[in-house]
Amino acid sequence: GITELNKYVEIPVNQILYVENKVVDGAMSFVATIGMLLGAGLIVILIALATKGSCPFIYSFDGEKYVFDAEPLGGAVAKAWERTEYSKLAHLREVDGAYKLRITNEVYETEYIDEMSLFVVDHPKGSAVTMNNDGSIFALKEMQSPVYASDESGNDLMPFIKGRDEITWMTKMPVNDGNKLRHKISLGFNKPIDAKKAWLVYNTGTTHWGSVMISEMLQLYGTGLQVHYSKLNEKGDYYNKTMNFLQREELYEMNLMMKTGGKWESQGLLQGGGPFKTDERVIELDLSNVQGDVVELQINPPVGFWTLGYFGITYEAPLPATGTEVKVATTKDISGADISTLINTSDEKYHMMPKTGDWFSAEYRAPAGKEGLERTVFMKTRGWYDIHMPVLTHEPDLKTLFGLVSKPGEVVKFSNERYIKWAEHASH
Repeated sequence: GITELNKYVEIPVNQILYVENKVVDGAMSFVATIGMLLGAGLIVILIALATKGSCPFIYSFDGEKYVFDAEPLGGAVAKAWERTEYSKLAHLREVDGAYKLRITNEVYETEYIDEMSLFVVDHPKGSAVTMNNDGSIFALKEMQSPVYASDESGNDLMPFIKGRDEITWMTKMPVNDGNKLRHKISLGFNKPIDAKKAWLVYNTGTTHWGSVMISEMLQLYGTGLQVHYSKLNEKGDYYNKTMNFLQREELYEMNLMMKTGGKWESQGLLQGGGPFKTDERVIELDLSNVQGDVVELQINPPVGFWTLGYFGITYEAPLPATGTEVKVATTKDISGADISTLINTSDEKYHMMPKTGDWFSAEYRAPAGKEGLERTVFMKTRGWYDIHMPVLTHEPDLKTLFGLVSKPGEVVKFSNERYIKWAEHASH
């Protein structure tokens, strides 16, 4: 290719982990970033929109154009997994006293949006605000990068995770080693001698292939797929066993381990999002039993399922910050209807977007700013989505399903095999 400085550059494919392609829709002034992975000696677009699962795409108006800014609710593929999520809108700008957004359905699914409000946070200058999905606000300063970050082979991962630059680490696919089921990622942060608490900010997400694997696993249920959904929605034993399987395999939530008192102990779960857009979250760490002058952390992502972006730590307590929830003022959907009453409250009265290409615009009145403070805006989204699966006429593959659930690591082997077959098919 040709760089902006008119220089020709050629890079061998086997040296490239992934490619990001910025797409501009001239008619709508939309800007989006589509990810691609490289593998099997050719460029493979792993998530063509036809095969990707996600919830709404949120575009923020930056004063000139709408920019793809958030992708909440990834993995909420059944009502049982309906949740509330807070997404930072980095490109959103106030224009004439209002914030303008456009929300779209760009994949083959039906989206059920229960609530979509803005959460406006005013915070001290020089701080960066992160929100967890429970609504907690963290205005943090003086973030420190790791002093080391490496994988199980000793490879240096610092270029991927030391900055807020959207450069992420992921498994280089395909993986032909059937015995390689997990990575071991080690992180270390310098610790002040008297530090008793720390706040870890992280940005991790689901890979494009991890998103595809949702559909791949659902297809195993065949004609029993709707029964599977119904049993999940009962939130009983079947749901609990499914959650235990997902958490054991760490497919979409990942255990964070910290060395404390000379042994490794869990500090909680890292949440994945995306795959196109991910968000920062915060985990508070108790350092009272951490020995030495380094905070040692470890994660063990299953092969092919995770992206790792930014990791930073601070030992300064969060600064005071004020959050204001703002309900939508005006909306207009693809048919011209006002759907404000459907998305203003969480009441299980959903705005549905059943077709690819469905959209609605939303405008929110900006509250008055506060002198001496900076502002960061988040989208508060509650809902779920139903993937449009192909017509499934085969009986449930109970043998494979039982193997995935009963044998640790079997789902990663299944994923690797499906990837290789998928890449071979895509190359023809």
